[in-house]
Amino acid sequence: MVERTWVAQHEHDDEVGSIAIERDGDVDPERPNARLSELLSKRGVDIFRMKGFISIAGESRRFVFQGVHMIVDGQPDREWGTRPYVISSSSSAATLMSRACDRSSKHV
Repeated sequence: MVERTWVAQHEHDDEVGSIAIERDGDVDPERPNARLSELLSKRGVDIFRMKGFISIAGESRRFVFQGVHMIVDGQPDREWGTRPYVISSSSSAATLMSRACDRSSKHV
């Protein structure tokens, strides 16, 4: 029997970072699409991964989305739950991992 040990052969890039965004309250249904379009047109090639959920005004289900670079998909998901680890039904959260993350910038 041969025993093998896996060792990661990679380097970390100091230009890559992540940003977590949280917002209380419902969001206008048109706003997330417009903001994501603007963000992707300006920084799409730098965004490695994004995912999150949005509380959309007038919708009882959370809207979930995920993306890689300039490809993003989203859809209504389950009803907001009452489980202890679920953020309240009037909150939205997203995480973006990108190159040259500037937390003070409007565009990641």
